[in-house]
Amino acid sequence: MNHSGHVVGGILTGGAVCFLASTTGDVELGWETLNEITKSPLSPTQNTKTLLGLFMTTLFMALFPDLDIQSVSQRWFFRIVFVLMGIMHFSGRYDLFVIVAFCAILPVLHQHRGWTHWKITPWAIAVFLATVQEYFHAQQRTYGGFEWENVLELLERYWLFVVACVAGHYMHLFLDARSMRWLKFISNDANHH
Repeated sequence: MNHSGHVVGGILTGGAVCFLASTTGDVELGWETLNEITKSPLSPTQNTKTLLGLFMTTLFMALFPDLDIQSVSQRWFFRIVFVLMGIMHFSGRYDLFVIVAFCAILPVLHQHRGWTHWKITPWAIAVFLATVQEYFHAQQRTYGGFEWENVLELLERYWLFVVACVAGHYMHLFLDARSMRWLKFISNDANHH
């Protein structure tokens, strides 16, 4: 699958994840949400932040496996990460800063079609991020330290983000599958990278 196909797949999957989140009652999705975004884009509500977070997590994971090769998407990805890290640093969100920094370098730790294309990867990333978040929470507690039970609680509390992570990644793998080459509208040749 070419880059644009993965972007379209990520956008469609992100929309599906947001729709799923609205059916569970965790977020509201509708014209009211669109009005909230257009009226005050610089001060979004928690609902809007959650929807945007779910959508961007899905899109990120739909592109994640191919961020290990030099490409236009990789350059734009690292430019966006640079800006996000600056915003997080100057706003004092060091926990998010570290999480984004870890996520940004993960794809380039191995060869292409290596661990980034494994089926277990999105699950491992979700556990890894929950572990990092628990580490930061443990540093701020006056009593007790790091607890694995808290990692599991974080995964349970933010289960929609785990779904977004898994759905985006699996959409990428689905679009890269050899069995998808028969579909003419999907540019998926053997040498697509």
